[in-house]
Amino acid sequence: MALSTSYRHGEFSSVYSVARGLGVALTPLLAWALFAEQLSPLGVAGILIVVLGIVVAARRAGAAGHGGSRRAVGWALLTGLTIASYSILDSSGARRMHPVPFLCGTSIGAVLLCAPLVLRQRSVLREEWRRNVRTILLASTMNLSGYLLVLWAYRSSKTGYVTAARELSIALSPLVGRVVLGEKALGARLVGAVIILAGVVCVALAR
Repeated sequence: MALSTSYRHGEFSSVYSVARGLGVALTPLLAWALFAEQLSPLGVAGILIVVLGIVVAARRAGAAGHGGSRRAVGWALLTGLTIASYSILDSSGARRMHPVPFLCGTSIGAVLLCAPLVLRQRSVLREEWRRNVRTILLASTMNLSGYLLVLWAYRSSKTGYVTAARELSIALSPLVGRVVLGEKALGARLVGAVIILAGVVCVALAR
């Protein structure tokens, strides 16, 4: 919900990089504090690089033509906090029980949590399902499959490194913003995304 709200106030290429990058930067720190997972010099360098990239992307978002662009950054930062939080919970849960029932439990919980909000707009829900049923089924299948792979990875690697690897899509955000959404003036956002990606790769490769 925080990520969707940030998209309402800002452009995808900035918001996505800030939100995902912050999650990558915070997760190793939380894993160090909660799980005693040690950070290597390369991991620490990666976190610092990610933070630098976030600053670049956030400054560009705040200077954009959108009146609500600063609110977009704020919601993106909140999204990053939630990403770090659920990454820690996922890692902890996947190490304590099999990933399949864990995924089923979290998915059912998400449905129950969101149902009251969605059911307030039944007509919109019916229309969305009627028009985009194939896309909805494809996206949900890909989402759950990817999520299951991440849970398996948490069982065999450090939390921060897995979270970093799953966010390599940051590199594609400026391209998606330009080609799919028609966003303009992507220079600074591209620079920020590339810096964040470099930090993410460092965290992902750290030992």
